[in-house]
Amino acid sequence: MRSALVLAATTVAALVFTLAAWPAAQSGSGVAAVKPVPGRTQPVANTTGKPVKIALISFPESNEFFNPVKKGSDKANAVLQGRNASVDYITVNDFTQDAVNAATRAALLKGYDAVGIVALDAGVCPVIKDAVAKSIKVATFIVSDTCVQKSGALFFHGEDLYKSWKTISTPALVNAVNSDPYWKGKKCKVGVITGAFAVPAHELMRKGILDGLKGTNLSPVSGGVEIAQDLSKVGPAVRAYITGSPTDLCGIIIDIGDAGAGAAALTAAQAKHIKVVSADLTVGGVAQMKKGKQTVLIGQDPFGESYDTAMLLYNAVVTGKNPGFYQPVKDSVMTRKNLDALMKAQASGAVPK
Repeated sequence: MRSALVLAATTVAALVFTLAAWPAAQSGSGVAAVKPVPGRTQPVANTTGKPVKIALISFPESNEFFNPVKKGSDKANAVLQGRNASVDYITVNDFTQDAVNAATRAALLKGYDAVGIVALDAGVCPVIKDAVAKSIKVATFIVSDTCVQKSGALFFHGEDLYKSWKTISTPALVNAVNSDPYWKGKKCKVGVITGAFAVPAHELMRKGILDGLKGTNLSPVSGGVEIAQDLSKVGPAVRAYITGSPTDLCGIIIDIGDAGAGAAALTAAQAKHIKVVSADLTVGGVAQMKKGKQTVLIGQDPFGESYDTAMLLYNAVVTGKNPGFYQPVKDSVMTRKNLDALMKAQASGAVPK
């Protein structure tokens, strides 16, 4: 949830959480079954003889990253309605672990059988332990922490941030640079931009980038600069990199969803040879890609992160079987060639190809 990690700069400081779900289907209510999404986790038949209630603790759909997350939750709810089950999307408007914990603790009092949590840091682990002690099944999704498994979470469904940015995102930048005859085989510099050094998820991605550049003809200008979770600082950071390396800057890599801000800072002439890689398939990023300024966008299947989390939790409640701790998402590398196909997949909830 790279773009989501800048949510704190634009949300209110007070915690507000709401339920945004349809009423749970009751046994014998005649609710028509909605077909599960092909290629994603398939729900088993509900043989428990009782309703199954699932809560997903997440963030507002008004944030561009979380819009498909909410859609994934809604789709899971629609599918499970015909199986005497429901999914409630509980929105947390303050982007802190304390706020997430407060919403989760409130949910634990409402009779849920399972809870999925967007875990921002290790502060989630005492809450997970409390839920497990109440025999409530718990998972984390989108982001997690190293302590959640020991605390009793069944699984984490999301991106391995360090690995993805070392082995997928950074190689995509290296390939783009070396595909340009202007740079092919030449040594050149890359500007690294991260959200905040204090955010564990950002640090995993930043370190993955730096390690991914090792052994290539691209080298980082520095260990990276942080924008303090303020997207208005992306453009100035890009321009500072250009000023500092006017002749050998070949790339900019941004480990958050910058809504195209990094690419927009380039002139048309600069964009011909400075390749920009950013996180998330955002509207702004796509617009800059269509203009020829954004080279690559990295998607992490936000629809699937909520949809499959809900389905995995439902199956665990019904069958009593756990799916295995790490449930990875499929990252997508968007370029101008596959832009339309990936945007269609994200809008429909189809598994990205």
